[in-house]
Amino acid sequence: MSSSLTRDASRVTRHAIMPYEILIAIRHLRSGGLQTILIIGGATIGVAMFIVISALLNGSKAEIIKKVTGTGAHIIIKEEDREPKTLEEINLNKIKSGTLLFTDQEKVSQRKAKISSWPLLKEQLFKIDKNIDFLSPKASGQCFISRGEKTMSILLDGVIPDMADKVVNISSKVKEGSFLSLGNDQIVIGKKLAKDLGVTLKDRVRILSPEGIGRTCQVSGIFSMGAGSMDEGYAITTLDSAQQIFKLDNDIISLEIHLKDIYSADEVAKKIKAQTEYKAESWMSTNSGLMQAIKAQDNTGYLIKYFSMVIVALAIASVLVVSVIEKSKDIGILKAMGATNRSIVRIFLIEGLIVGLIGAIVGTSIGLCMAYGLKQCSTEIEFEGSTYSSYPMEFSFYDIITAMVTSIMTGLLGAIFPARRASKMDVVVCLKLIG
Repeated sequence: MSSSLTRDASRVTRHAIMPYEILIAIRHLRSGGLQTILIIGGATIGVAMFIVISALLNGSKAEIIKKVTGTGAHIIIKEEDREPKTLEEINLNKIKSGTLLFTDQEKVSQRKAKISSWPLLKEQLFKIDKNIDFLSPKASGQCFISRGEKTMSILLDGVIPDMADKVVNISSKVKEGSFLSLGNDQIVIGKKLAKDLGVTLKDRVRILSPEGIGRTCQVSGIFSMGAGSMDEGYAITTLDSAQQIFKLDNDIISLEIHLKDIYSADEVAKKIKAQTEYKAESWMSTNSGLMQAIKAQDNTGYLIKYFSMVIVALAIASVLVVSVIEKSKDIGILKAMGATNRSIVRIFLIEGLIVGLIGAIVGTSIGLCMAYGLKQCSTEIEFEGSTYSSYPMEFSFYDIITAMVTSIMTGLLGAIFPARRASKMDVVVCLKLIG
């Protein structure tokens, strides 16, 4: 070892070029045996965990956001912030008898905030922001649906099928029948609602509005939104049918927007508020609590990922410190042959760099394989009527690059202290150790 090191040191002295420092660093690592294997293994595990945790956090975040945005619009436009009177305020017995008597109570229809001339508003909105992709008018309200002796309270939406499908993609959630072919006096209902009512395709149900307006509709489709509340208490009919049921004439209750970039919802909503007389609510503001929880999850994930890399850096540093002590004779020879302190520093930094680079490549490969394997083994879990993936993995090119760069930087940072210690060693003391 000493003779080969002498030759390498001679080359460093004569030529003072980096390739020979790399050669010496490689020889140091090769002679390290188990120590080298341990520090490379530590870096590999750190990177692999970084990749797996990132994929899991990204997948969980994406799945939650998909649940939120997959069943609703990115932005909802209303005239004002008022909601229709709920059915709990109405006498159920009077509803069942087919008549509603309002005494001191205000008529429900009068409490609904309506949007008139929505086609003109539609044209205006497309001029406000180029990020607006699709628009869909909606006439909605609380009502009752009944079949035989069974009567249930639901939220009924009236839409134009092809426009609504571009905003929420309802057709992909229809398990039986069709949504796009929905016609007047037809209705699409949730899977749980259909089960509770005991109805199937082409069966007829009775719709009764809070004002006592009844309408018989044929079940033309059964959907599953993946959310328990919607599958058991939600139904869709045509815009014309809903306007007649809720006595809206040609007015609508809301205008829903689908964006090209869902994360620009707050910004676009602010523009709409500023340039129109309507209230615009983004999915991000509506789910502000959820967004805060996601942010907290991201912060926790960052701490876990980077704490693991700090541990790797400390492990590399501790092993290289031991290596400096063990390589004292070699360091003495290098200095005796004319190697500068900077050259000694570079040798140990290169060792750290090599460890980080190998850890990055191997760790990334193992991490991706682990994440992919977990994704393939993932199963559906039902929680409160909604289904979730047990391992919702989602890969990010940015996270992969970050993991690799972090590993390399970790190797360099872990080698800084041992490198400086090696450079400050006295050549006389080192040479005394040569036997």
